[in-house]
Amino acid sequence: MSFLRNGRGALEEEVQVDWEPARWAMKETPETRANIEKTWAEATAAQPRLWNQSKYRLAGQAYTEGRGPLLRVAVTDYKDHVGTNLGPEVDQWVGKGEERWAYMAQCIGVGCWLVSSDSKVVLVETASWKGEQGCKVDRPGGHAEPQESLALLPETQNDVAYLTPDLVKRELFECIQKEVRDEINIPLASQTRPEMLGVVINTEKGGRLSLEFFIKVEEDSGKIRDLYTEGGPEADESTNIFFVDLEDVKREQVDPAIRSRFTPHAKGSIELLRRMLADSSA
Repeated sequence: MSFLRNGRGALEEEVQVDWEPARWAMKETPETRANIEKTWAEATAAQPRLWNQSKYRLAGQAYTEGRGPLLRVAVTDYKDHVGTNLGPEVDQWVGKGEERWAYMAQCIGVGCWLVSSDSKVVLVETASWKGEQGCKVDRPGGHAEPQESLALLPETQNDVAYLTPDLVKRELFECIQKEVRDEINIPLASQTRPEMLGVVINTEKGGRLSLEFFIKVEEDSGKIRDLYTEGGPEADESTNIFFVDLEDVKREQVDPAIRSRFTPHAKGSIELLRRMLADSSA
């Protein structure tokens, strides 16, 4: 779903969040819960670096002219994500219509098309140890974390019941900037405000989704490479950095050797970037 209008994405203040954790929570049955526990046990045995942590859940999204994007948000966790969206029997739990992804964790991933001051798009090669799409080419990204929102509240209110729609929305936008900082080592001060381009859904993973953003960097590609080489707190999440000409994206001429290695979300999301570039130059 595209949130693009007039050649740009939506800014934080232009997005509405319907924050109702009980209403928008993942549905489950004893059978689906047993399947989640089994899948999680197998996954952590195969990859000990996996750990469970709370995540935000996107139950649905819409765009209304005059009001902008609407996101329906609740809470889930990474275990439920692995046991549903990433589970081997994922198609068994996918429904139809409005209930299509009711039994999926649908944890909110975030991805960003990062553009340097010399008009280069920044891409990374994901590390082999990552639970999803290791050794692929991707845009920087990660997950929105409820714990980051809770950290803004007093200790006596350390519960999602105290969170507000504005605090949830703040994390959805700030998390992608922090991912860029921690993974690529680009300071927050060098990044422009994120624009939300839209939502990309991988239907082969039970509706596995990502909020897609656009950020400009006030550094050229050479400086960005130097920062990446110095390393940030999450430098181990990728093993290489690539740069693609923005004009090649616009003309759909990205090197096939790179594009063929894109993650599913990158393959879908680059179309949002291309549309933004086409609209902004019209």
